[in-house]
Amino acid sequence: MFVTTSECTNCGECIRQCPTQAITEIQGHVVSCITCGMCADICPTKAITFNKYGGFVVDREKCTRCGLCQAVCPMGIIKLDPYPLGICARCGKCVDVCPVNARVDGGIFLKYRKEELVDKLLTLAYIEKTAEEVKIEIGQVAEVVKPISKRSITIDREKCTLCGRCEWVCPTSSIKLQVETEGCTRCGKCVEVCPFNAIDLENYQMLKRCTKCLKCVSECPQGAIYVDNGEVKIRPPQGEIKGDISWCANCGICELNCPTHAIYEERGRYLNDPSLCIHCGTCEEVCPMGVRGEHDGIFKGTCILCGKCIKECPEKAISFAKVEWDGSVTDACTRCGTCSMVCPTQAITLNPRKGVEVDLDKCILCETCASYCPYDAIPILTSLPKRTVVEGSTKVDKDLCVHCQLCVQVCPHNAISEDIDVDPEKCIYCGACEQICPVNAISVWRRFDNGRELGRR
Repeated sequence: MFVTTSECTNCGECIRQCPTQAITEIQGHVVSCITCGMCADICPTKAITFNKYGGFVVDREKCTRCGLCQAVCPMGIIKLDPYPLGICARCGKCVDVCPVNARVDGGIFLKYRKEELVDKLLTLAYIEKTAEEVKIEIGQVAEVVKPISKRSITIDREKCTLCGRCEWVCPTSSIKLQVETEGCTRCGKCVEVCPFNAIDLENYQMLKRCTKCLKCVSECPQGAIYVDNGEVKIRPPQGEIKGDISWCANCGICELNCPTHAIYEERGRYLNDPSLCIHCGTCEEVCPMGVRGEHDGIFKGTCILCGKCIKECPEKAISFAKVEWDGSVTDACTRCGTCSMVCPTQAITLNPRKGVEVDLDKCILCETCASYCPYDAIPILTSLPKRTVVEGSTKVDKDLCVHCQLCVQVCPHNAISEDIDVDPEKCIYCGACEQICPVNAISVWRRFDNGRELGRR
């Protein structure tokens, strides 16, 4: 419920702007629907339902206009016109439009039982305190947040030449290279395995002392060394070397999902116990970086922070990194809720008034939220690639819509008209409109470049 505080000047702006007409004046005080739920309880067709914000939605298709909701409303604020009006959807628009900041979210007051609410209507709906005093009373005060941190490696993609040396020296197979260009990448593995130091990588040539043992041929990860008419040759790269590199972010999602605890945490590292592994492949499925997998009969892909890749990188593109986050997001956040949908530990929730809230006790710094955030409001601190939407749809149920215009206001691309029509040319399917809609009238579906889907078609 939203509460009117003592700063109220009875200007009536909240009453005029409320899209569901759930605010009125009683005994000289501006009061509103207390979201007690009596209307929903008595509705014979279940046309009034609870929404995600703690308010209520009226489905005009189900409503028979029987008037029972109007009869039981303890505030006497519900009226049929022709469908029920006066039921708060907790959109919060009244808080935003109040010129003197006299409205405040007082949802915590719903700790009272419904029968107690009837006796406390004016006590709860109008408070003889300032908004600041109410916020302090219900715990809406700033907290000092201690950031959480982890250690990981990070690779500078600008410096990385995709040579692949880090991939083959990694003892746990936690670095994965995808090279699109054919030919030698100068990873140096052939030089390492050649027993006679007979390889000149600078000129992509074999020296005369080559004995044709062919160990380099079998060990080359790119298949760039071959035999032609009895001569061992090196195939130079065919144009600019292109591709991508991914690595274990030391996030622990694999450990979290392993059904047999074959992956376990020890001093900030995630280790493997092959004797407990049942080869179910769950770790491979949930790995956000796609580096988990089976190698020689053993599932690997978790970084043990040994630093060998750092020492071996010829471009000095790899380093240790301390990842730290206090759960904050930038002003670019539109409260689209994508982060809360993709979070594997349910550490992120979306509060209609406060925005994104992060439970740092649950957060494992996997950076999945940052990877999917369409507005870069959560920074990627180490490794995950950005995910982009490749296909989507936005649908509006006009029978539920109350024309509060909140979706119009929140859309950063002006893709929604005042008539609540969505322009598919402008919409990027971020979901901000769906999240802010207080009556569940908007549904957004999207598919990302990695095949993951969110929402319903």
